[in-house]
Amino acid sequence: MKTEQGYTTLDNVIREILLNERRTTLHKYIWYLSYAIKSFRQFMIDESREVKTTLLIMDNKKSVKFPNDLIQWTKIGLIFKDRVKLFIPDETIALHFEKEGGVYQPNDPWVSRDALNLPFSNFYDDVRGRINLPLKGKAYNSIGYYRFNKACREIQFDAAVDKCSVYVEYIANVCGPCNKTYVPIVAMDMIQEAIQYYDRKFRFGEHDKRTIDQRLTWEASVMNYKGRVSDLSEQGLRDIIMRNTHQFFKI
Repeated sequence: MKTEQGYTTLDNVIREILLNERRTTLHKYIWYLSYAIKSFRQFMIDESREVKTTLLIMDNKKSVKFPNDLIQWTKIGLIFKDRVKLFIPDETIALHFEKEGGVYQPNDPWVSRDALNLPFSNFYDDVRGRINLPLKGKAYNSIGYYRFNKACREIQFDAAVDKCSVYVEYIANVCGPCNKTYVPIVAMDMIQEAIQYYDRKFRFGEHDKRTIDQRLTWEASVMNYKGRVSDLSEQGLRDIIMRNTHQFFKI
């Protein structure tokens, strides 16, 4: 089963049930997927994640808008063949460039005369090895730099970057779960018991003993899951005590 850092997909959750039931076809896959999504929406929305990649078109301000379902960035760069060359974060970028003749220009940093002769050793060639280059106040890498403009929900790139399509990889909020949605591995049993409950409810009815027994099994797996993800740190235990402690004032 393929997993990603303690997570698995709803597809893997469903296929494991089909395997345990010795099913050789996927005829019940769609039914089980609908049951899994129903369970997911009830219990898992805060514990889920989905990794997405997309190309964002840079506008004339050298910026791209945040995706609407963004939780956290993982990569921002340009695609070169089968690799991604990454931009480097730089908090010194001005969030608004001055416009000159319809073109956004980078700010030219001021450098004192004393600094012009300071070397930095970050350049190599095939003959002489490391070479000291004089510091001129700018040192761009081969791709460029960016800064988050959270107020405008956009990524601002330095003005020296050519307008292009930016490759981004990010963790998304799962608004529309599907078979590719990631869920914690520790939640697999809970979701699988939920699938079994909804399946028996559909086949035998809500008040059938087999359905009631499966519901009890599902509820036990829910409690087991909540116990495994509970905060058992010292502060977490204090919070539990405080939530269950009531103060009474003597009058």
